[in-house]
Amino acid sequence: LTWSPWPTLIWEGSVYALRIHDFIDFVNDPGQPTFSARNSDRIRGQGLETELRQQLGSRLEWLLNFSAQRTRRDSGGSLGLAPRQEATLRTNWKATPRLQVTPQLNWIGARERQAGDPRGNLQGYLSADLALRHMLGRRLDLSLVGRNLADTDVREPSRAPAPGQTEPGIRYDLPQAGRSLSLELTGRW
Repeated sequence: LTWSPWPTLIWEGSVYALRIHDFIDFVNDPGQPTFSARNSDRIRGQGLETELRQQLGSRLEWLLNFSAQRTRRDSGGSLGLAPRQEATLRTNWKATPRLQVTPQLNWIGARERQAGDPRGNLQGYLSADLALRHMLGRRLDLSLVGRNLADTDVREPSRAPAPGQTEPGIRYDLPQAGRSLSLELTGRW
């Protein structure tokens, strides 16, 4: 659905449902400490995504995006590994005709663990990014991009322990990049 109550304000929303038959997952090989990719289960899920954008004059725009989803295995329990909710708030400001400033906040909600994982849910986090883009010409841009500016401890969930294991292979989850700064040159032809 798309709705625009004013020419400068747009709301978009969508809902979805999914079913996956023969979901490919890494399954413990019987009697071995190894895993093989196999068709292991059926997955069902549903979710929604919504976005609100507003143009505030010719040089300023803001955007708010929110999504929520729930995905389960037919055999029971959470599929895990993905956030149930996440949101982004971004502003695009054309400070000058050639300079664009884009601050962004990213919120990721708590992530459920996979069925059989004894650890508690992985907590959510809030991170901030900032991009400065200078247009050098019609076909060339130079950008300075800062990600995770507050150096938030960002982690993505690791897999549950395999059958017969008491601990997962990566106990404290998968750490993601801390604060980073990059310089990018982009050309178009």
